[in-house]
Order: sequence, then C-alpha cells, then structure tokens
Amino acid sequence: MPDEQNVENKRRNENTHMIESEIIDFESSSSQHKRSKSEENDNSQEREARRRKNTEAARRSRQRKQQLLQQLELLVEKQELKKIELDEQIRLLEKEKQEWENRKPLLHATVEELERRLNGEHNLILKHKPHLKVELENLFV
Repeated sequence: MPDEQNVENKRRNENTHMIESEIIDFESSSSQHKRSKSEENDNSQEREARRRKNTEAARRSRQRKQQLLQQLELLVEKQELKKIELDEQIRLLEKEKQEWENRKPLLHATVEELERRLNGEHNLILKHKPHLKVELENLFV
C-alpha cells in the first residue's frame, strides 16, 4: 500500500501542479486580455482626442475661410465703388477734353491773329524807329 499511496500522492501532486499551472496561465491570459482592453481603451481615447482636435482644427479653418471670404467681399465692394468714382472722373475729363477740342480751332485762330498783329506792330515800330531793330534782335538772342 505504501507504493500505492506514493503513486497516488505523486499523481495528486502532478494534478495540483498542472492545475496551478493552468491557473497561472489563465491569470496571465486574463491580465493580458485586461491589458488589451486597457490598451484598446487608451487607443480609443487617443482616437477620440485626435478626432476632437481634428474637428476643432477644421472649425477654425472654416472660420478663417469665412473671414477671408468676408474680407474679399468687402474689398470687392470698395473696389466697385472706387471704379464708379473713377468712371465718373473719366466721364468729366472726357467732357472737358471735348470742350477744349471744340475750342481748339478758335484758339488757333486767335493765336494766329495775335501773331499777325504782333508782327504788324513789330514791322511798324521798325519802320519808324530803325535803331530799335538792333536792340530787339539782341533781346531775342
């Protein structure tokens, strides 16, 4: 019987050892599984943080785009008003130019008449006072 008891004890020890090993394996596997869930949770939190950060960046980008669009619209409006003012200036200047163009023949005729009269007076002076000819020539040299 002692041999049977030894064999039985040995078998119990082996079974106990095997059960203990399985328990250790299970606990290890369970803690790894728990770590995996923890890691998944961390990854999920990181993804959520990145998503929130990305959403906020996209919101700021849309705001900047909207502000730029408003600034450009305001600039277009100012430029359109400036164009209207410049068009009016052009219209007035073209009208004034046309008035001068209309007066040009009369002005040329007036200048020609004044030059003719000046030459006549000049010749008359030289005819009556020939000594002034030299003095007048010196004035225009």
